[in-house]
Amino acid sequence: MAARFAATSFVPASCATATPISAFLSTGPDINKNSLSAGRRIIVRGGGAGEPPYGRRVNWSRFSDLTAAARESLRSIRHELITWRHQLGRAPDLVRLRYFLAVAKASSFRGASEALNVAQPAVSRAVQMLEAELGFKLLERTTRRVTLTKAGAVLARDVEDAMQLLSRSVRNARQVACGEAGEIIVAYSAQSANGPMADMIVRFRSCFPHAAVSLYMMSSHEQVHALESGEIDVGFLLSAACKGSLGHMVVGRERFVLLVSKHHPLARRSTIALKELADVPFVIGTTKRWETFRSLINSACLTAGFLPTIAEEADDVPVLLQLVSLQRGVTLYGSAVRPTLPPDIAAIPLSDPDVFFDVSVAWNRRQQTPLVREFIAFIEKSLAPIDLVKG
Repeated sequence: MAARFAATSFVPASCATATPISAFLSTGPDINKNSLSAGRRIIVRGGGAGEPPYGRRVNWSRFSDLTAAARESLRSIRHELITWRHQLGRAPDLVRLRYFLAVAKASSFRGASEALNVAQPAVSRAVQMLEAELGFKLLERTTRRVTLTKAGAVLARDVEDAMQLLSRSVRNARQVACGEAGEIIVAYSAQSANGPMADMIVRFRSCFPHAAVSLYMMSSHEQVHALESGEIDVGFLLSAACKGSLGHMVVGRERFVLLVSKHHPLARRSTIALKELADVPFVIGTTKRWETFRSLINSACLTAGFLPTIAEEADDVPVLLQLVSLQRGVTLYGSAVRPTLPPDIAAIPLSDPDVFFDVSVAWNRRQQTPLVREFIAFIEKSLAPIDLVKG
């Protein structure tokens, strides 16, 4: 009986070109067809009824007449078929997905290795195994950089969302298991640190002793991105930075005051009008970290007909105050900072009306854990009518 060879592939048609079995046979002498009796047939069959579309089943029998090269090729095919069948319905390995996501974000294996604190060969090997597991390329590799394929870009986007969802799900499950216990991640800006936030956090911890509150300092615009991505649960930030997609409520209002060195000529003034500062050098926070607060200062000065002349920039409050102390310029800040000022800096109230800013607590409406809801409800109940913090 003549042997029958079906020219089929064992991988999906969308991922590889079909390769006939005859291509794997040796180019040496032909198989002795007469010797392939009914007990020695090799049949490579396509996906029939009830068979998965991801592979083809090979019915094995004796194939002693095949050349050594052909036998080795067929063994390799059988191994691949078994691997494909094993992987049917199984989700990719999470560690490999995490390594791939790090490479996608860094656009390099070296950057991913540093971010993960894992040896670079291990990251490269994990991504290669993921590609083999999925059956298609995720990355285009060059000597200079790594770029995502179209399929890789789709996977990276969805994997990031899935990882965040998984992280939130684990946290939610822990909090459900522990009742009111759990962790809430709270960020705060430099301008909100001197307002009512600290007292609110202390009282919340007293009412929920089993809840852990982790605090991180972030600028207002950084908090918006962190809330949207799920990195933090709640933020105390400038109200001007809040977006419509976030839930928020005002928790404090502060007037601007002028901060000057006590050796500055203006330090003897009891009040001052903004228009008197038109020609005075300012020190101010950097755009990268103080984007929202700078816009509030600019808006206040524009009401007096000028934009501040910036002599120096600072990345944080201690450096800003040091520049003021050294008379490198003056600055505007919230009046709640007055009790914490060093002794060589004076805070002068502004005589202009309506020069104030609001501080809000914000959260992501779509990503509220049970503990976050408790926190927001607690803050809302504890709020008194907003009074203007006088300069």
